[in-house]
Amino acid sequence: MQVKKNRVPRMTLNDRIHQDDPLELPKVGRPIELSNEVEKAVVDCLVLCGQYQYPMRRRDLQRFIQSYCTEHNVVTR
Repeated sequence: MQVKKNRVPRMTLNDRIHQDDPLELPKVGRPIELSNEVEKAVVDCLVLCGQYQYPMRRRDLQRFIQSYCTEHNVVTR
């Protein structure tokens, strides 16, 4: 039996079979604060900085995002 071989719980398989879209994974973690468009723009900015040999450190990125949120009145937790 495949269930025992792969050790997938029966209820997990049952839930996946009865979902509207069985390939859609449940959302885990914190909800997002920024839209997908803003996140894509941030990634594009980081890539551009890398192309110009201007690496951003983690703290630089945090300040960049913080200034964006402050400027656009984005409420975060």
